[in-house]
Parts: sequence; structure tokens; C-alpha cells
Amino acid sequence: MKIGVYIHDGFTFEPRAECPYHWGLDAYERYLDWLSSTGVEVVEYCQQLGWYRYPALRAELERLYVRQRLIDAAHDLGMAFWQILGTNLYSRLPWDQIPPGQLDIAESDCTLCPRDGDGFIRTAELTHYFARCFHGADAFEVFAGDWGGCGCGRCGVEDYIRYVSYHAEHLREEQPAAQLWANLWSISSWQKRPDGPPTGVADSRWRRMWDDEIAFSQRFLDALDDAPAGVGVAFPLHHWYRGFCQQWYAADELPFWPTYDLLNELHGKGRQLVAWTHFIVENDPYHGRLWGTLSLRLRYIKQLAEQLAKAPFEAVIGNVYSARQAVNLYGFVRLMRDPSLTVGQVLDDFVKEVALPSGQAQLFDLLVVLENRDPWHDDMPSYSRLPAVAEAGIRRDQLEDSLPDLVHHLRADAPLLLNGPSDFVRAAAAALELH
Repeated sequence: MKIGVYIHDGFTFEPRAECPYHWGLDAYERYLDWLSSTGVEVVEYCQQLGWYRYPALRAELERLYVRQRLIDAAHDLGMAFWQILGTNLYSRLPWDQIPPGQLDIAESDCTLCPRDGDGFIRTAELTHYFARCFHGADAFEVFAGDWGGCGCGRCGVEDYIRYVSYHAEHLREEQPAAQLWANLWSISSWQKRPDGPPTGVADSRWRRMWDDEIAFSQRFLDALDDAPAGVGVAFPLHHWYRGFCQQWYAADELPFWPTYDLLNELHGKGRQLVAWTHFIVENDPYHGRLWGTLSLRLRYIKQLAEQLAKAPFEAVIGNVYSARQAVNLYGFVRLMRDPSLTVGQVLDDFVKEVALPSGQAQLFDLLVVLENRDPWHDDMPSYSRLPAVAEAGIRRDQLEDSLPDLVHHLRADAPLLLNGPSDFVRAAAAALELH
């Protein structure tokens, strides 16, 4: 099972030097070097959706040129490069406006209904253009939703299937060596909800959305025999591991979907499968308090790795928006390769990679404290929470007092600390304060 990460360069934050939205080629190449140092085998890119339009500005062309160069940069490091393709995406921001960050634009700014006039051909041809721009990519994923999908009440899963078939046909003619994946993330976006969409994290309408993720995915799978033979399927696996999904179910209600039997059946029919496990490595700005801090959820990454080891997935994709998640990324790669490792072993190995002997005990204790208090754990329903890592002898007050000095006991040349010891300690301090 190949191990990859997804990056979306739409979110803006400070300092700008650490923010992919602002990166040029040199910064992106450093980032790819960092991913390679952890053992990542696939890097998958999705552009900021405000830029999802034909380029007209010099800044757009320069930005696109940098992203095109990532294909060769990834290949030079022995990594595969995958590209996300939208469905009904079409940015309608003013053509002479440089798009702001992702949080400052609306979904209505970037989508068109495929059944409204020439909406399908306009959106499909634009995505076809981007597929050509990224000629040489090893794979493309046609994204079902978020953003994408249409809540007009006329559209449905058949419209998503139409996009998948359209791109399969063109890729077969123009880039036959590239794999195409149908990524079912947020496939329930292809419906109009009679009671409206959920609006906040406590909105009970999320339960229906998660149920519909299964129902709409199954509708897609039921029609899969009509899709081109080479199209693989990427499963988000919401119900397997995400607290934000599981919290809407009682313990005896939570479905384990897709089932192993279903995955084995698809695999037996020749369909390649990907586990697209978003948010397990890093959250995004929509999660407020979790954004931009050093997160640790190795217990849950290990649990997911144990589940994936029983299924016939070709690859697993996590998500990394910045270099702040060095520990989770390192653990993600190690545990996906060997789920039998303990959290303690992974932490100990990470500490030896990045800390001088004088700082190893302090860093290990700090990471254990953060692991046990990560908000990911709190977001899980009580029946899904895993036991804490032992904290015998660890005193939090001592950790807080000695944290400023930790920077002097980290290796300045450690490849895993992309932005150096000071940045890592700053992120750790923010996480400790949060908890």
C-alpha cells in the first residue's frame, strides 16, 4: 500500500513563509524534500478554488507554472504526483482579481450547475484544461464534492458519474498512463436537502449527511459497471475513523462502511481502491481551535492503520497543509507501513531523529502530554475513545517552564523539522496552551 499526502494550497495563515498559498517553486521543493524525508511515496495537489478558472493574470500564469513543475520535482525524489480534478467547479470571481484565501470566498463563487444551460460542458472543459496543464501526472482524482456537487434539486449522482466518464475518456486518449480515481468525498453534496444543509458543528442535520454519504456512494457503486474499466475508487472512510462522523451515532448504530466484503468484492472485479483519509494527519481552518497547532493523534492513526491492513487498498492518502504536523506525518508513514508498532516506539524514534541526547527525555514527555490531550480524542464519542499513553512521572508544570529552552536541544539540521527548531517549539507551545 503506497502512502501519500494531500495538500490544498488555498488556506492562508501567518507567517507567510510557511503558507503554501504564497509559495514559489523553491519553497515547494523544500516541502517535497520534507515529505520525501518521512518516506511519503505520493504527493497529491489541489489548487485553491478561487483560481479554478482559465488564467488571465500574470500572477495566475506564474502560479500555474510553479505547480506544473511539481510533477518533475516529485518524480526526481521518487514520488508519484497526483492531481485533483473538480466536477462543477468554475470560479466566477472577477477575472482581474487575485483570489483571497479559501476562507474569504463562497462556494457560490466557484460552482456552476451542470444542468443549467451549458454548465456541464463549461465546467468539464475547464477541468479538462487543467488535466492537460498537469500532463505527466501519475494519477488524477475526480472529486465528488466539497466544493463541487449541486444542490439545485435536479442534479444527482448521475451527474457526478457523467464527469467521471468524461475525464476517463479524455485521459484515455491523451494521458493513457495516468490512473483515474473517482473520489467519493462529500458525494452527498449532489442533492438538495429539504431541510437545508447543516450550518454548525452542533447541527443535528449532520447525521443525515453522513447517512447520505453511504447511500449516495452506494448509488455510485451500483452504476460502476457502466464506468470505464480502468477507473478506481477512492473511499473517504468517514465512518471508520472520524469523530465528527461517529459522534452522531450511538455505539450500536454506527455503520462500518464500506465493509471489508464490499471492498474485497470490488477488488475482485478489478477495481483499484484508495483510502482517502482526510483530517487524520492535520485539520483545516474550518476547525478553529485546532488550526495551526501541533497535533498528535498517533493512537488513532495506529487504529486506522490496523483497519486498512485488512483491506485491499492500493494507497492511503492523508492530508498535510503545512510543516507543523511533523509528528503526525512521521507516525502516519511509520504506522501505515507497520501497524504493529506501538505509539511509544514511534514517539521514541521521532525524538531520536530530531532531538539531541540532552533534550530527548523532555521532548518525549511533551509529545506524550500532547498526544493524550489532542482535541481529536475529545471529538470522538465516548465508546470510540482509546486509552491514554502512560504519563508516569510527567509533570506538566515542569514541561511548561522548560519549554523555551527546548529549542537549544533540537537538531538544527533535522530533515523532519522543515522550518527548524524554533518553529517546532512555537507550534508545540501553542498546542500546550490550547490544552
